[in-house]
Amino acid sequence: MDRFKDMAGAFNPGDIKKYTQGVSWPIGKDDLVNVMKQNGAPDGVTSKVQDADADQFSDQNDVMSKLGG
Repeated sequence: MDRFKDMAGAFNPGDIKKYTQGVSWPIGKDDLVNVMKQNGAPDGVTSKVQDADADQFSDQNDVMSKLGG
């Protein structure tokens, strides 16, 4: 299991695209979590986003970097 998968809760970085489908960037943390939940992101992933040291995300790469990927 790679480091990103360990930290983000059993998903691979390619899933970020699926979980963030339909997002209008930039997006605030709470709105991002809501979209990710609607797109089927597991609780482990949305918890890591919620715990991230950021209030806003600029794109999918920003999400991955702030989750430690």
